Amino acid sequence: KFIEVGDTVQPGQPLLNFADIEFLQVEVDIPARLRPGLREGMMLRAELDVQAQGTVGAGALPVRVAQIFPMADPQRHTVKVKFDLPQGMAQPGMYAKVLVPDFNAPARVNPVIPRSAIRFNGSLPGVYVLDEQGNPQLRLVRIGEPTPNGNVTILSGLRAGENILTNPGPDVATGWSRESGKGR
Repeated sequence: KFIEVGDTVQPGQPLLNFADIEFLQVEVDIPARLRPGLREGMMLRAELDVQAQGTVGAGALPVRVAQIFPMADPQRHTVKVKFDLPQGMAQPGMYAKVLVPDFNAPARVNPVIPRSAIRFNGSLPGVYVLDEQGNPQLRLVRIGEPTPNGNVTILSGLRAGENILTNPGPDVATGWSRESGKGR
């Protein structure tokens, strides 16, 4: 309510604000490059600021693409999209983050290797990668999350399909030969 009894009002001045909160939507401006990957009716995930409100069911929720506006904002290069929220999971004015996939991004799969393949040089993790002649070369890597079965995800420094030593012994070093088992 914006006015009280006896206040003078002008044409166009809001008198009160009300909402039908049975069916709520999230309105999001997404980058225009993500628009081709969206279709009305498509299901995505959204994270709502529900923990602060004490609402049960905090976390990612399914949302449905309800409307995609046909015009992009020429200054911001965004497209307005409305998403339907599940009933009873949100309140008007809550913060929401919709997880919109980027179908233009190249699919990237990080290699997963046994934890035993990682050797630390001080605090720097490395992996012995076999070159064309089968000789190991120590390469620094960036380690990601461990998997439940004892493997480790490699975020950078190793490409999928490269051959590595999965359990290099203490005698293995750059210049070591697989055939002889000795240094050169």
